[in-house]
Amino acid sequence: MLSLDVVAGACFMAFATATLLQVSIPWSVYACLGGAVWLVYTIDHLLDAKQIDEKAVSSRHQFHRDYFALIIRLWIAVLVATLIITIFWLPLITIKFGLVAVGLVIIHLVLVKLLGTKLSILVQKEFGVAMAYAVGVVVGPLSLAGELSEAFIYFTSQVFLLAFINLLEFSYFDKRIDQLQGQVSLSLVLGRKKLRNIIGFLLLVNLIVMQVSIYKFPSFERVYGVLWLAWLVLLVIMLFPKKFIRNEYYRVFGDMVFLFPILLL
Repeated sequence: MLSLDVVAGACFMAFATATLLQVSIPWSVYACLGGAVWLVYTIDHLLDAKQIDEKAVSSRHQFHRDYFALIIRLWIAVLVATLIITIFWLPLITIKFGLVAVGLVIIHLVLVKLLGTKLSILVQKEFGVAMAYAVGVVVGPLSLAGELSEAFIYFTSQVFLLAFINLLEFSYFDKRIDQLQGQVSLSLVLGRKKLRNIIGFLLLVNLIVMQVSIYKFPSFERVYGVLWLAWLVLLVIMLFPKKFIRNEYYRVFGDMVFLFPILLL
């Protein structure tokens, strides 16, 4: 309910990035990344919960409605703690890289606000969140590596595709919830059939990128193998939608794929 699995997944993905770049990143990078991810996800849930007048259809939104005041206080405490760690312990070069990432995210949010979801499939929430996630999990290790390798570019592309596919699958399964709560989503804009075709195409593109990565950089096959496992789970979710829509299993397993880099330990 509190998106702690998403926070852990982001930190594990940052660890996978550090493994690929062969750098050791300080605890402050993990702490600030985890704090930032939780702050963004939680404020999004709180804003959605605030807009719902009657009982929420989503259990997560209902949870944030029921404990709104308590979660707000917790959110402020995490914000203050993250800022303190950023100022006193986060490497200056990482802060600079992070500000660039924040700028990209702000530009996207402004485009979404001005242009709207229905104008373009690229200018919409899922794309922006996937972009922010991919940039967020790699920016810390990259700032300390000081080198942009080809293997890293392939890795980041896969992380983005996995995050994008993950969010599109959520939109696919959440169509009824979004409809009842009056929220805009791609499943409502495009319809489930078109969205399913897009997800299938992205799964194919991701598979090709993964196979090329493993072929070109066999020394990093452990890292790419973790991403391959994540891709496999997302594929299975779409192959058996009726199994995963029960009890929101699609969300449980969809978020779980980003925890797979723990296998690298």
